[in-house]
Amino acid sequence: MLKISIILVTWNGKKYIPYCLESIFDQSFQDFKVLIIDNGSADDTIRYIKSNYNLYLTNEKLKLIENKENTGFCGGYNQAIREVIKDSEYILMLNQDIVLEKNYLEEIVNFLKTHQKIGALMGKIYRWDFEKNKKTNIIDSAGIKMFRNRRAVEIGQGEEDKGQFNKTKEIFGVTGACSIFNSQALKDVEIKLSNKMPEYLDEDFVAYKEDIDISLRLRAYGWKIFFLPQAKAYHDRTLRGEKNLNDVSVALNRKNKNKWRNFLSYKNHLFMLIKNEFLKNFILDFPWIAFYELKKIVFMLIFEFPTLKEALWNFFKQLPLIIKKRKIIASRRKINAKEIRKWIS
Repeated sequence: MLKISIILVTWNGKKYIPYCLESIFDQSFQDFKVLIIDNGSADDTIRYIKSNYNLYLTNEKLKLIENKENTGFCGGYNQAIREVIKDSEYILMLNQDIVLEKNYLEEIVNFLKTHQKIGALMGKIYRWDFEKNKKTNIIDSAGIKMFRNRRAVEIGQGEEDKGQFNKTKEIFGVTGACSIFNSQALKDVEIKLSNKMPEYLDEDFVAYKEDIDISLRLRAYGWKIFFLPQAKAYHDRTLRGEKNLNDVSVALNRKNKNKWRNFLSYKNHLFMLIKNEFLKNFILDFPWIAFYELKKIVFMLIFEFPTLKEALWNFFKQLPLIIKKRKIIASRRKINAKEIRKWIS
């Protein structure tokens, strides 16, 4: 069995491809293959890959699948996972705007050799200034943490790295930009509805918060999630959170993001709660959850009423399907409400 399959979904990302692929093929650990799903790119992505990586395509180190249409972030990565899951021990999911340090895979493999029951793992991700092609020491993500109101944030985002994230530790969740998953863990969290292909990332999300959702399922099924700071990568994140986590900063940051992203973010947050929440934990944390949701609704009523209206319409329209998924998830849980509460601060 292949040790690692690296999956990459590209969409109009030709400007990133040279940096991303060179960092992959230059790894000190080489027991891997790469699968690229191009999601209907209209730029020069496909031609560039075929022209510059023909050797890897010929020797099957690299495989390229061309989608005629954009199937979405979750749809594209699910397609890739289905292609490689039977033949890979681990699956590294990368965004096209990621650059890996040369020893990224080596550090991860060495750690996984001596640790059991790890469902997902991520390294320390820094911001990459793409326009200047400059690697920075500003943290992009050191994992995901969740608060009692069920707001989830990237740990350390926007902070200068002064060694405060140098400890290997278990964390609540991993970011979808650059994380490796145990193939058996992905099989565990798979959701299969009648007349549909298996889903690992929830395709009803399309994009955004799918990493929080899958982290919740991994946790519910008893898998561990770790942060490994020795494995370093760089990310040119388009949509960034703010270092200051107060409500005003969140609101101002939201106003700078596009309506489609805000629509998906709000709708998917509600989906995530319905699908994964333990009733006991929901009751215990109801004041925090209710106050947080009330603040969002008031803000959107004033500044984003069309987005709120569309999000709620889609939420209730898809609610029966989400409830079906909840029943599947709840029936397969391996931990209780108390065990998952320790990851909610």
